[in-house]
Amino acid sequence: MLLLLILVIFVAGIVLAVKLNNKAMVEIKKEIDAAMSALIAENNITVSKSIDVESYQNNLPNATTYTKFIVDDENKKFVIFNYDKILRKQQFTCVNYSDLLNFNLFEDGEQQLQGRGAMSAVGALTFGIAGAVVGSVAGDRKVKNKCRELSVRIQINDLDNPLISIGCVSNCDKNNIFYTKGRQTADNIIATLTYIENNK
Repeated sequence: MLLLLILVIFVAGIVLAVKLNNKAMVEIKKEIDAAMSALIAENNITVSKSIDVESYQNNLPNATTYTKFIVDDENKKFVIFNYDKILRKQQFTCVNYSDLLNFNLFEDGEQQLQGRGAMSAVGALTFGIAGAVVGSVAGDRKVKNKCRELSVRIQINDLDNPLISIGCVSNCDKNNIFYTKGRQTADNIIATLTYIENNK
């Protein structure tokens, strides 16, 4: 009987912890949305396209950070918004199309792509801005079962902050659905940057 009571208390504790965690996540999401909306308004950003960058770590979604890649095609700008959910800190980087110098897709320390010139079309990716159609990113031909890191690195004309890195995958098995999702996000960002480079 005592064992059953302990088990009931333990389960109730888990349920309560999950509910409290869900409530905290809802509050953080509201905080993120409010901060991002305020920054978009302050910087007069017209959102033409928005990509939620849900990064993945250790075969699970990364719950500690939130990143959004926003394109303002009307004013020829793009924005990278980062929010650290643990430290409750935000970073808002606004870049003119003309200040985009280069972009790279890196996987496990190896450059997969550099700018539009090295892009190999293995399929077409269609997305909303002006109906642009660009090639998808060519994958690494070496057979590897695990991805230590997959990131998009963007070089911009800014002495204080010349390199922006957007992490998509960290330490994930390649047969895991989250690696596939992270790779799709990286491809979408690369495709969007190619559009931006072509429309400076």
